[in-house]
This record gives sequence, C-alpha cells and structure tokens, in this order.
Amino acid sequence: MKRDTSHLWLLQMPTRGGRWEPTPFRDTLDNLVELLVTQFSWMVAPWDDNQGDTSDPEY
Repeated sequence: MKRDTSHLWLLQMPTRGGRWEPTPFRDTLDNLVELLVTQFSWMVAPWDDNQGDTSDPEY
C-alpha cells in the first residue's frame, strides 16, 4: 500500500521485474487489506522455495 492522502491509500502490486505497479484501487487501509486478502490472496500466499517444480523448464 502507498499512502495517497491522510486517509486514503493506493494498492500496488509487484511486477516480475521487482518493480511496483499501480492498480486502480484507492480506499482506506482496512478496505484495501480486505480486498487484497479476499480478491488477490495469491499475492500474499507463502513463496515456495522450490520454484523449479512449478513449470516446464522450456518456459
């Protein structure tokens, strides 16, 4: 989250290259956390240490 005003925050997501990408979501911090957990839970899921087993090596 990135603060936009004293009460509103912007939701940003990390890109594959390690940068942060803005999203169209702007709301209170509590509402954005709920949105993140309910709609984008895959973004806060634990990182698997064994990423080599998740896709074909050709990709």
